Amino acid sequence: MQSYRFTPKIKGVVQELIEDLLEKGFVTPSRAPCRSPIVLVKMKDDTYRMCVDYRRLNEVTVKDPFLLPHIETLLTKIDDAQISSMLDLHRAHHQIPMRKEDQQKTAFVTPTGKKEYTVMPFGLVNAPSTFARYMADLFRDLKFVCVYLEDILIVSRSRQEHWKHLDEV
Repeated sequence: MQSYRFTPKIKGVVQELIEDLLEKGFVTPSRAPCRSPIVLVKMKDDTYRMCVDYRRLNEVTVKDPFLLPHIETLLTKIDDAQISSMLDLHRAHHQIPMRKEDQQKTAFVTPTGKKEYTVMPFGLVNAPSTFARYMADLFRDLKFVCVYLEDILIVSRSRQEHWKHLDEV
């Protein structure tokens, strides 16, 4: 698939975003035969978020049966909470490395060539369940932690207990 057309200004934005991903080691140049186009989404603060259009890949992906937690189940954990802290994990999916053999499936085309992700990109059909599984495993024994997508809620019955909980997390 070809790259979508971009104005010169947007091409510059794409280049900056790609350079940032390359510097962080999140993407690498690709020779993969498959590739998906990118789209830019303008954010409220007038910056842009680059998204890869993985619709074709997602159509042929075997779906992960891991279920996201039910909100009602999470709410029962906070019944007697007196204090809480919320952590929002910015682009948390980038914390999950892609298996080497799967990296080429994430290839995308830009006006300056193909790249592929070394970490889990936003937009894959199984990204939410994969991240939820990692978080469920990580916080399994911490009953005072509620995780939903990229948000972590830490609940406690007292300030002293809360400081202890925050240290554990």
